[in-house]
Amino acid sequence: MEQVLITKTRLYQGNVLKNRMQTKKEDLHDLPNQCGDVNPHCDINNENNQTRIVQKRTNSINKHIRCQRLNPIIDPMIINSSKNPRSLNFFPKPYRCTQCEKCFNTKSDLDRHVRIHTGEKPNKCIHCGKCFSKTTSLNTHQRVHTGEKPNKCTQCQKCFRTTSNLNKHLRIHIEEKPNKCIHCGKCFSMISHLNTHQRVHTGEKPYRCIHCGNCFSQSSNLNKHLRIHTGEKPYKCIHCGKCFSQTSSLNTHQRVHT
Repeated sequence: MEQVLITKTRLYQGNVLKNRMQTKKEDLHDLPNQCGDVNPHCDINNENNQTRIVQKRTNSINKHIRCQRLNPIIDPMIINSSKNPRSLNFFPKPYRCTQCEKCFNTKSDLDRHVRIHTGEKPNKCIHCGKCFSKTTSLNTHQRVHTGEKPNKCTQCQKCFRTTSNLNKHLRIHIEEKPNKCIHCGKCFSMISHLNTHQRVHTGEKPYRCIHCGNCFSQSSNLNKHLRIHTGEKPYKCIHCGKCFSQTSSLNTHQRVHT
């Protein structure tokens, strides 16, 4: 595959050079004979003057050819200003997924993508054993255990574990709230927040516990409840190692150390 890419690149270089040479040769027919064009009554021999100009242009072309042979790189006129090889749009993406035909620049990108189809999750959390297909997803998840919130709102200094949660929060400061509750008039920036809120009025509780049948209006409340049955305690104190099922319990406990 690498040899094919090199061959295609050289063919492309050859075509570019050929086109540029052809352009230069065509330009020779349109060259002014300088002295004769500026002053048609000049006594200088126009034919000899034209010969000197042609020779000068030919030397320039030959010099360009020698440069290309010594340094066979892609013509800089068609290279994107970025130094990242992925920005070269004429390069094909050689690594193709056999499941969905999507193509990638590197084998590592393809390997990560294939996990979507295979369901492989090689990245395991050392705290709770939960597995993830991507290391980035694992790193984000582990903040649940460590309490790390590196994404800070510049408006109110509130911190969040993920950039997506920060972006949702920023709408409070920079966007209007077009989603209005028909029951109480309260407005929300996101339609999902409005839908969750309206369950307060309708009494709807669509999330049901498979162990005891208890129902909840929000999936987050169901997940917290399920830990009663599973015994899961994903929130670990960084000072003494004690674990808790809810972040609120962890935060209350950590005040003992501070």
